[in-house]
Amino acid sequence: MVETRRLAELGSTLAGLADFPDGPLMVALSGGPDSAGLAYLATRSGAQLRAVHVDHGTGHAGSLREAAMEICGVLGMGIETAALDLSGLEFSEERARIARYEALLGLRKPGEWVLTGHTRDDQAETVLMNLIRGAGPSGLAGIPPRSHRRMIARPLLAVPRSDLRELATLAGLPFVDDPSNEDSRFSRNAVRLSVIPLLESRFNPGFSASLARAAQSLRRDVDFLDSESSLLPVDLDDDRARIARSALTTAPRPLADRALRRMVAALRPPYGPTSDEMRLIWDVVGGVTGGAVLGGWLEVRLVGPFLVVRGSGIPGAEPTKADLSIGQHRLGEWVIEVVRHPGPARSIPLSLLSAVFPADTRLTASSDHAGRVTVEVGGEPAWIPGEKRFPVAFYQSGSNGYLSVFATEVAEWT
Repeated sequence: MVETRRLAELGSTLAGLADFPDGPLMVALSGGPDSAGLAYLATRSGAQLRAVHVDHGTGHAGSLREAAMEICGVLGMGIETAALDLSGLEFSEERARIARYEALLGLRKPGEWVLTGHTRDDQAETVLMNLIRGAGPSGLAGIPPRSHRRMIARPLLAVPRSDLRELATLAGLPFVDDPSNEDSRFSRNAVRLSVIPLLESRFNPGFSASLARAAQSLRRDVDFLDSESSLLPVDLDDDRARIARSALTTAPRPLADRALRRMVAALRPPYGPTSDEMRLIWDVVGGVTGGAVLGGWLEVRLVGPFLVVRGSGIPGAEPTKADLSIGQHRLGEWVIEVVRHPGPARSIPLSLLSAVFPADTRLTASSDHAGRVTVEVGGEPAWIPGEKRFPVAFYQSGSNGYLSVFATEVAEWT
Protein backbone atom coordinates (compact mmCIF):
# COMPACT_ATOMS: atom_id res chain seq x y z
CA MET A 1 0.00 0.00 0.00
CA VAL A 2 1.36 3.41 -1.02
CA GLU A 3 0.72 5.99 1.69
CA THR A 4 -0.22 9.53 0.73
CA ARG A 5 1.31 12.35 2.73
CA ARG A 6 -1.92 12.92 4.65
CA LEU A 7 -2.31 9.21 5.39
CA ALA A 8 1.26 9.00 6.68
CA GLU A 9 0.81 12.09 8.89
CA LEU A 10 -2.57 10.98 10.27
CA GLY A 11 -1.34 7.43 10.83
CA SER A 12 1.66 8.68 12.79
CA THR A 13 -0.48 11.03 14.88
CA LEU A 14 -3.04 8.39 15.79
CA ALA A 15 -0.36 5.77 16.42
CA GLY A 16 1.09 8.19 18.97
CA LEU A 17 -2.31 8.43 20.71
CA ALA A 18 -2.92 4.67 20.63
CA ASP A 19 -1.93 2.46 23.55
CA PHE A 20 -1.37 -1.08 22.29
CA PRO A 21 -0.45 -3.78 24.80
CA ASP A 22 2.60 -5.98 24.35
CA GLY A 23 2.05 -9.47 23.01
CA PRO A 24 0.01 -11.11 20.25
CA LEU A 25 -3.14 -9.18 19.34
CA MET A 26 -6.61 -10.21 18.16
CA VAL A 27 -8.61 -7.39 16.55
CA ALA A 28 -12.38 -7.47 17.03
CA LEU A 29 -13.22 -6.43 13.47
CA SER A 30 -16.87 -5.51 12.96
CA GLY A 31 -16.44 -4.22 9.42
CA GLY A 32 -17.21 -0.63 10.44
CA PRO A 33 -14.88 2.38 10.27
CA ASP A 34 -13.72 2.30 13.90
CA SER A 35 -12.54 -1.31 13.85
CA ALA A 36 -11.10 -0.81 10.34
CA GLY A 37 -8.99 2.08 11.64
CA LEU A 38 -8.01 -0.05 14.64
CA ALA A 39 -6.87 -2.87 12.35
CA TYR A 40 -4.80 -0.45 10.26
CA LEU A 41 -3.05 1.01 13.31
CA ALA A 42 -2.50 -2.46 14.75
CA THR A 43 -0.59 -3.49 11.62
CA ARG A 44 1.80 -0.60 12.32
CA SER A 45 2.52 -1.90 15.83
CA GLY A 46 4.60 -4.80 14.54
CA ALA A 47 2.81 -7.26 16.85
CA GLN A 48 1.67 -10.75 15.91
CA LEU A 49 -1.83 -10.01 14.64
CA ARG A 50 -5.07 -11.58 13.48
CA ALA A 51 -8.73 -10.56 13.31
CA VAL A 52 -12.03 -12.06 14.44
CA HIS A 53 -15.44 -11.01 13.14
CA VAL A 54 -18.59 -11.78 15.15
CA ASP A 55 -21.68 -12.20 12.98
CA HIS A 56 -24.86 -11.27 14.90
CA GLY A 57 -27.17 -12.76 12.29
CA THR A 58 -29.09 -9.48 11.79
CA GLY A 59 -30.38 -8.27 8.45
CA HIS A 60 -27.23 -6.29 7.62
CA ALA A 61 -24.77 -8.83 9.07
CA GLY A 62 -23.78 -10.13 5.65
CA SER A 63 -22.45 -6.78 4.41
CA LEU A 64 -20.49 -6.25 7.64
CA ARG A 65 -18.96 -9.72 7.40
CA GLU A 66 -17.94 -9.18 3.79
CA ALA A 67 -16.45 -5.78 4.66
CA ALA A 68 -14.42 -7.30 7.50
CA MET A 69 -13.03 -9.99 5.20
CA GLU A 70 -12.18 -7.44 2.50
CA ILE A 71 -10.46 -5.19 5.03
CA CYS A 72 -8.27 -8.09 6.11
CA GLY A 73 -7.51 -8.79 2.47
CA VAL A 74 -6.26 -5.22 1.98
CA LEU A 75 -4.16 -5.36 5.16
CA GLY A 76 -2.89 -8.90 4.65
CA MET A 77 -4.35 -10.10 7.96
CA GLY A 78 -5.84 -13.48 8.76
CA ILE A 79 -9.46 -13.50 9.91
CA GLU A 80 -11.76 -15.93 11.69
CA THR A 81 -15.53 -15.54 11.93
CA ALA A 82 -17.91 -16.50 14.72
CA ALA A 83 -21.71 -16.57 14.50
CA LEU A 84 -24.23 -15.69 17.18
CA ASP A 85 -27.95 -16.40 17.03
CA LEU A 86 -29.83 -13.45 18.53
CA SER A 87 -32.97 -14.00 16.45
CA GLY A 88 -36.41 -14.37 17.98
CA LEU A 89 -35.80 -11.78 20.71
CA GLU A 90 -36.32 -8.08 20.99
CA PHE A 91 -32.87 -6.61 20.43
CA SER A 92 -31.04 -5.67 23.61
CA GLU A 93 -27.85 -3.62 23.56
CA GLU A 94 -26.65 -5.33 26.73
CA ARG A 95 -27.49 -8.84 25.50
CA ALA A 96 -25.66 -8.26 22.24
CA ARG A 97 -22.65 -6.75 24.02
CA ILE A 98 -22.31 -9.66 26.44
CA ALA A 99 -22.74 -12.26 23.70
CA ARG A 100 -20.17 -10.51 21.51
CA TYR A 101 -17.55 -10.46 24.27
CA GLU A 102 -18.20 -14.09 25.16
CA ALA A 103 -17.71 -15.07 21.53
CA LEU A 104 -14.47 -13.12 21.24
CA LEU A 105 -13.08 -14.51 24.48
CA GLY A 106 -14.04 -18.01 23.40
CA LEU A 107 -11.73 -17.63 20.38
CA ARG A 108 -8.87 -15.90 22.19
CA LYS A 109 -5.60 -17.85 22.20
CA PRO A 110 -3.40 -18.10 25.33
CA GLY A 111 -1.50 -14.87 25.92
CA GLU A 112 -3.47 -13.00 23.26
CA TRP A 113 -5.01 -9.58 23.87
CA VAL A 114 -8.47 -8.89 22.44
CA LEU A 115 -8.55 -5.37 20.92
CA THR A 116 -11.76 -3.37 20.54
CA GLY A 117 -12.17 -0.14 18.60
CA HIS A 118 -13.71 2.04 21.32
CA THR A 119 -12.90 5.68 20.64
CA ARG A 120 -12.81 8.95 22.56
CA ASP A 121 -16.39 9.52 21.44
CA ASP A 122 -17.47 6.14 22.81
CA GLN A 123 -15.86 7.11 26.10
CA ALA A 124 -17.80 10.39 26.25
CA GLU A 125 -21.08 8.63 25.42
CA THR A 126 -20.49 6.01 28.11
CA VAL A 127 -19.69 8.58 30.79
CA LEU A 128 -22.75 10.64 29.93
CA MET A 129 -25.02 7.58 29.96
CA ASN A 130 -23.61 6.54 33.33
CA LEU A 131 -24.15 10.05 34.68
CA ILE A 132 -27.78 9.98 33.51
CA ARG A 133 -28.46 6.76 35.40
CA GLY A 134 -26.71 8.01 38.56
CA ALA A 135 -23.54 5.90 38.52
CA GLY A 136 -20.78 6.31 41.07
CA PRO A 137 -17.10 7.12 40.47
CA SER A 138 -16.32 3.86 38.70
CA GLY A 139 -19.11 4.46 36.19
CA LEU A 140 -18.07 8.08 35.65
CA ALA A 141 -14.51 6.89 35.00
CA GLY A 142 -15.96 5.34 31.85
CA ILE A 143 -14.53 2.51 29.79
CA PRO A 144 -11.31 1.09 31.28
CA PRO A 145 -8.36 0.96 28.85
CA ARG A 146 -7.51 -2.54 30.05
CA SER A 147 -9.41 -5.46 31.51
CA HIS A 148 -6.41 -7.49 32.63
CA ARG A 149 -8.31 -10.49 33.96
CA ARG A 150 -10.05 -11.06 30.62
CA MET A 151 -7.14 -9.76 28.48
CA ILE A 152 -9.22 -7.08 26.74
CA ALA A 153 -7.57 -3.84 25.60
CA ARG A 154 -9.13 -0.67 24.22
CA PRO A 155 -6.14 1.19 22.78
CA LEU A 156 -8.01 4.01 21.00
CA LEU A 157 -9.83 5.77 23.86
CA ALA A 158 -7.82 8.94 23.13
CA VAL A 159 -8.59 8.86 19.37
CA PRO A 160 -11.55 10.83 17.91
CA ARG A 161 -14.01 8.74 15.88
CA SER A 162 -13.85 11.17 12.95
CA ASP A 163 -10.07 10.71 12.68
CA LEU A 164 -10.43 6.93 12.55
CA ARG A 165 -12.97 7.22 9.73
CA GLU A 166 -10.65 9.50 7.79
CA LEU A 167 -7.75 7.11 8.35
CA ALA A 168 -9.74 4.11 7.14
CA THR A 169 -10.94 6.07 4.10
CA LEU A 170 -7.45 7.27 3.13
CA ALA A 171 -6.11 3.73 3.54
CA GLY A 172 -8.72 2.43 1.10
CA LEU A 173 -10.31 0.07 3.61
CA PRO A 174 -13.77 -1.01 2.38
CA PHE A 175 -15.67 -0.51 5.65
CA VAL A 176 -19.45 -0.18 5.83
CA ASP A 177 -21.64 1.67 8.31
CA ASP A 178 -23.93 -0.39 10.53
CA PRO A 179 -27.51 0.91 9.91
CA SER A 180 -28.49 0.06 13.49
CA ASN A 181 -26.20 2.89 14.68
CA GLU A 182 -28.77 5.36 13.32
CA ASP A 183 -31.70 3.92 15.29
CA SER A 184 -32.37 6.42 18.07
CA ARG A 185 -34.60 3.93 19.93
CA PHE A 186 -31.37 2.60 21.44
CA SER A 187 -30.10 4.69 24.33
CA ARG A 188 -26.52 5.03 23.17
CA ASN A 189 -27.60 6.08 19.69
CA ALA A 190 -29.93 8.72 21.15
CA VAL A 191 -27.07 10.12 23.24
CA ARG A 192 -24.75 10.10 20.21
CA LEU A 193 -27.21 11.54 17.69
CA SER A 194 -29.14 14.05 19.82
CA VAL A 195 -27.83 14.74 23.32
CA ILE A 196 -24.12 15.27 22.67
CA PRO A 197 -24.66 17.40 19.51
CA LEU A 198 -27.03 19.62 21.52
CA LEU A 199 -24.50 20.05 24.34
CA GLU A 200 -21.72 20.77 21.85
CA SER A 201 -23.74 23.35 19.93
CA ARG A 202 -25.14 25.12 23.01
CA PHE A 203 -22.36 24.94 25.58
CA ASN A 204 -19.01 23.48 24.54
CA PRO A 205 -17.87 22.53 21.01
CA GLY A 206 -15.27 20.27 22.58
CA PHE A 207 -17.69 18.60 25.00
CA SER A 208 -16.83 15.02 23.99
CA ALA A 209 -13.11 15.64 24.38
CA SER A 210 -13.65 17.36 27.72
CA LEU A 211 -15.78 14.51 29.03
CA ALA A 212 -13.20 11.94 27.93
CA ARG A 213 -10.44 13.89 29.69
CA ALA A 214 -12.50 14.05 32.86
CA ALA A 215 -13.04 10.28 32.70
CA GLN A 216 -9.32 9.69 32.23
CA SER A 217 -8.53 11.81 35.28
CA LEU A 218 -11.18 10.07 37.37
CA ARG A 219 -9.94 6.67 36.16
CA ARG A 220 -6.58 7.30 37.78
CA ASP A 221 -8.28 8.10 41.09
CA VAL A 222 -10.57 5.06 40.85
CA ASP A 223 -7.68 2.72 40.03
CA PHE A 224 -5.71 4.06 43.00
CA LEU A 225 -8.63 3.64 45.39
CA ASP A 226 -9.32 0.14 44.05
CA SER A 227 -5.69 -0.76 44.66
CA GLU A 228 -5.80 0.63 48.21
CA SER A 229 -9.07 -1.13 49.01
CA SER A 230 -7.60 -4.47 47.93
CA LEU A 231 -5.45 -4.26 51.07
CA LEU A 232 -8.53 -4.61 53.28
CA PRO A 233 -8.63 -8.27 54.45
CA VAL A 234 -11.59 -9.92 52.71
CA ASP A 235 -12.02 -13.70 52.99
CA LEU A 236 -13.69 -15.20 49.90
CA ASP A 237 -15.09 -18.72 49.50
CA ASP A 238 -17.36 -20.17 46.81
CA ASP A 239 -20.54 -19.20 48.66
CA ARG A 240 -19.38 -16.76 51.35
CA ALA A 241 -17.43 -13.54 51.77
CA ARG A 242 -16.53 -11.97 55.10
CA ILE A 243 -14.62 -9.02 56.48
CA ALA A 244 -13.96 -7.82 60.01
CA ARG A 245 -16.51 -5.18 60.96
CA SER A 246 -13.73 -3.13 62.52
CA ALA A 247 -11.90 -3.03 59.18
CA LEU A 248 -14.95 -1.41 57.62
CA THR A 249 -15.61 1.07 60.41
CA THR A 250 -11.98 2.24 60.68
CA ALA A 251 -11.16 2.42 56.95
CA PRO A 252 -11.95 5.54 54.89
CA ARG A 253 -15.47 5.18 53.53
CA PRO A 254 -14.41 5.08 49.83
CA LEU A 255 -12.14 2.10 50.57
CA ALA A 256 -14.73 0.33 52.72
CA ASP A 257 -17.37 0.77 49.99
CA ARG A 258 -15.05 -0.82 47.43
CA ALA A 259 -14.38 -3.79 49.70
CA LEU A 260 -18.13 -4.35 50.07
CA ARG A 261 -18.67 -4.08 46.33
CA ARG A 262 -15.90 -6.60 45.75
CA MET A 263 -17.50 -9.05 48.20
CA VAL A 264 -20.92 -8.89 46.58
CA ALA A 265 -19.53 -9.04 43.02
CA ALA A 266 -17.56 -12.17 43.93
CA LEU A 267 -20.76 -13.99 44.92
CA ARG A 268 -23.01 -12.46 42.25
CA PRO A 269 -20.70 -11.89 39.29
CA PRO A 270 -20.32 -9.51 37.66
CA TYR A 271 -22.69 -7.23 39.57
CA GLY A 272 -21.75 -5.32 42.68
CA PRO A 273 -24.42 -3.96 45.01
CA THR A 274 -26.84 -1.25 43.93
CA SER A 275 -27.02 2.03 45.82
CA ASP A 276 -30.04 0.76 47.77
CA GLU A 277 -28.21 -2.46 48.64
CA MET A 278 -25.21 -0.50 49.88
CA ARG A 279 -27.49 1.37 52.28
CA LEU A 280 -28.87 -1.96 53.52
CA ILE A 281 -25.36 -3.31 54.08
CA TRP A 282 -24.22 -0.24 56.00
CA ASP A 283 -27.33 -0.49 58.20
CA VAL A 284 -26.14 -3.98 59.15
CA VAL A 285 -22.58 -2.75 59.75
CA GLY A 286 -23.90 0.03 61.98
CA GLY A 287 -26.21 -2.28 63.92
CA VAL A 288 -29.35 -0.50 62.69
CA THR A 289 -30.71 -3.84 61.42
CA GLY A 290 -29.82 -7.41 62.22
CA GLY A 291 -29.47 -8.47 58.60
CA ALA A 292 -30.41 -7.74 55.01
CA VAL A 293 -31.35 -9.66 51.88
CA LEU A 294 -29.85 -8.62 48.54
CA GLY A 295 -30.77 -9.59 44.99
CA GLY A 296 -29.57 -13.02 43.92
CA TRP A 297 -30.61 -14.45 47.30
CA LEU A 298 -27.61 -13.07 49.11
CA GLU A 299 -27.87 -12.53 52.85
CA VAL A 300 -25.83 -10.03 54.88
CA ARG A 301 -25.38 -10.51 58.63
CA LEU A 302 -23.01 -9.80 61.48
CA VAL A 303 -21.50 -13.04 62.76
CA GLY A 304 -19.38 -12.28 65.80
CA PRO A 305 -16.83 -9.65 64.78
CA PHE A 306 -17.36 -10.28 61.06
CA LEU A 307 -19.73 -8.96 58.40
CA VAL A 308 -20.68 -11.99 56.31
CA VAL A 309 -22.29 -12.06 52.86
CA ARG A 310 -23.47 -15.45 51.63
CA GLY A 311 -26.11 -17.32 49.70
CA SER A 312 -28.87 -18.35 52.04
CA GLY A 313 -32.03 -20.44 52.16
CA ILE A 314 -34.07 -17.50 53.35
CA PRO A 315 -37.90 -17.65 53.49
CA GLY A 316 -39.37 -16.91 50.10
CA ALA A 317 -36.17 -17.92 48.36
CA GLU A 318 -36.74 -21.66 48.15
CA PRO A 319 -35.42 -23.49 45.10
CA THR A 320 -37.83 -23.32 42.17
CA LYS A 321 -38.37 -25.49 39.11
CA ALA A 322 -40.15 -24.74 35.85
CA ASP A 323 -40.95 -26.38 32.52
CA LEU A 324 -39.39 -24.26 29.79
CA SER A 325 -42.19 -23.85 27.27
CA ILE A 326 -41.99 -21.31 24.45
CA GLY A 327 -41.77 -17.79 25.91
CA GLN A 328 -40.18 -16.13 28.93
CA HIS A 329 -39.64 -17.61 32.39
CA ARG A 330 -38.35 -15.83 35.50
CA LEU A 331 -36.23 -17.86 37.92
CA GLY A 332 -34.67 -15.79 40.67
CA GLU A 333 -32.46 -13.14 39.08
CA TRP A 334 -32.56 -14.76 35.64
CA VAL A 335 -34.97 -14.55 32.73
CA ILE A 336 -34.90 -17.63 30.48
CA GLU A 337 -36.48 -17.16 27.04
CA VAL A 338 -37.24 -20.03 24.67
CA VAL A 339 -37.84 -19.41 20.95
CA ARG A 340 -38.83 -22.10 18.42
CA HIS A 341 -37.43 -21.95 14.87
CA PRO A 342 -38.87 -24.09 12.04
CA GLY A 343 -35.87 -23.91 9.72
CA PRO A 344 -32.33 -25.28 9.89
CA ALA A 345 -29.86 -24.04 12.50
CA ARG A 346 -27.14 -22.04 10.79
CA SER A 347 -24.82 -21.53 13.74
CA ILE A 348 -24.00 -22.78 17.21
CA PRO A 349 -24.08 -20.07 19.93
CA LEU A 350 -20.67 -19.42 21.43
CA SER A 351 -21.86 -17.40 24.40
CA LEU A 352 -22.53 -19.19 27.68
CA LEU A 353 -25.70 -17.09 27.89
CA SER A 354 -27.39 -19.00 25.06
CA ALA A 355 -27.89 -22.57 23.87
CA VAL A 356 -29.71 -24.50 21.14
CA PHE A 357 -31.63 -27.79 21.32
CA PRO A 358 -33.69 -29.92 18.90
CA ALA A 359 -37.25 -28.64 18.53
CA ASP A 360 -38.83 -31.60 20.31
CA THR A 361 -36.62 -31.36 23.41
CA ARG A 362 -38.45 -31.07 26.74
CA LEU A 363 -36.50 -28.58 28.83
CA THR A 364 -36.81 -27.91 32.54
CA ALA A 365 -34.97 -25.39 34.68
CA SER A 366 -34.33 -25.14 38.40
CA SER A 367 -32.78 -22.47 40.60
CA ASP A 368 -30.99 -23.13 43.88
CA HIS A 369 -30.63 -21.02 47.04
CA ALA A 370 -27.61 -19.22 45.63
CA GLY A 371 -29.56 -18.10 42.55
CA ARG A 372 -27.80 -20.48 40.12
CA VAL A 373 -30.05 -21.78 37.34
CA THR A 374 -29.57 -25.21 35.76
CA VAL A 375 -31.33 -26.21 32.54
CA GLU A 376 -31.96 -29.95 32.28
CA VAL A 377 -32.87 -32.42 29.53
CA GLY A 378 -34.43 -35.69 30.70
CA GLY A 379 -33.34 -34.98 34.24
CA GLU A 380 -29.69 -34.49 33.23
CA PRO A 381 -27.94 -31.10 33.56
CA ALA A 382 -27.46 -29.57 30.12
CA TRP A 383 -26.52 -25.95 30.75
CA ILE A 384 -25.76 -23.57 33.64
CA PRO A 385 -26.25 -20.08 32.12
CA GLY A 386 -23.13 -18.00 32.32
CA GLU A 387 -20.99 -20.93 33.51
CA LYS A 388 -20.90 -24.07 31.34
CA ARG A 389 -22.69 -26.36 28.89
CA PHE A 390 -22.67 -30.12 29.48
CA PRO A 391 -22.28 -32.80 26.75
CA VAL A 392 -26.05 -33.30 26.60
CA ALA A 393 -26.42 -29.71 25.36
CA PHE A 394 -25.67 -30.48 21.72
CA TYR A 395 -27.37 -29.81 18.41
CA GLN A 396 -26.63 -30.98 14.90
CA SER A 397 -26.17 -27.83 12.81
CA GLY A 398 -28.27 -27.89 9.64
CA SER A 399 -31.13 -30.00 11.00
CA ASN A 400 -34.66 -28.67 10.65
CA GLY A 401 -36.41 -27.34 13.73
CA TYR A 402 -34.62 -26.13 16.82
CA LEU A 403 -35.03 -24.19 20.05
CA SER A 404 -32.96 -21.11 20.88
CA VAL A 405 -32.71 -20.55 24.63
CA PHE A 406 -31.39 -17.27 26.02
CA ALA A 407 -30.52 -16.32 29.58
CA THR A 408 -30.46 -12.73 30.85
CA GLU A 409 -29.40 -11.75 34.35
CA VAL A 410 -31.73 -9.01 35.57
CA ALA A 411 -30.03 -7.86 38.77
CA GLU A 412 -29.79 -4.06 38.85
CA TRP A 413 -26.36 -2.46 39.20
CA THR A 414 -24.81 0.99 39.50
